[in-house]
Amino acid sequence: MFRVLVLGGKGMLGQMVKRVLSGQEKLTVHSTYHEQTPDSLWFSIENGIEDLREILEQKESFNYIINCIGIISSNINENDPKSVHRAILINAFFPYKLARLTQKIGVRVIQISTDGVFAKNAGVCLEDSPRNCTDVYGWTKALGEVISPNFLNLRCSIIGPSPYLQKGLLEWFLSQPKGSQVSGYTEQAWTGITTLQFANLCKLLIIDNYFDMVRKEAPTHHFCPNHSISKYELLQLFRSHLRPDIVV
Repeated sequence: MFRVLVLGGKGMLGQMVKRVLSGQEKLTVHSTYHEQTPDSLWFSIENGIEDLREILEQKESFNYIINCIGIISSNINENDPKSVHRAILINAFFPYKLARLTQKIGVRVIQISTDGVFAKNAGVCLEDSPRNCTDVYGWTKALGEVISPNFLNLRCSIIGPSPYLQKGLLEWFLSQPKGSQVSGYTEQAWTGITTLQFANLCKLLIIDNYFDMVRKEAPTHHFCPNHSISKYELLQLFRSHLRPDIVV
């Protein structure tokens, strides 16, 4: 039996990870929330690491932590120092604090990174390609890729679904009014994933005990199980399967 703590259990990714892992007989899953309720594990990065330390001390020892907390690009205003500071605190500084805390108590950490650590015109990128992003989001996520024996960084680009928060490319497409016309882009290919695919990867890493093998190979991996596709082609797939009334 493995005990797993999902940080950010109400976010786009955290909800799916918690939902999938909670259905596994070999796992006991808890998650933290940004809202304080009597039955929740409240944790806010902005309030300091001590709240998380208390959670880890109060509960029976966890084997894995999955960090689903992050500030995405659309929520960063590069002209607002407060917004940039928050992105640095959560995306860049916190993973190092988490690494120091968990390494001492022997907890493995799955850290979500992004293809945004590369510039939009970088072409095909491998794990050892130079990180050359040009925005605050990319650099904060790049800085948050911790090199620690108990840390596994997984770079990916998540499209959804997110039925509760209504975030991500898929939810944006599904929210369009009936008969809408939207623009797709053909000149840039990438390998997006769904939240379900990422949750299933976490299941394999934990239940099938692949974490140590994958981490031994390298501290950072690209998770891209789907073939490369342009956003125009992806929106066409959305249209054909989900919203045939939309013109791309």
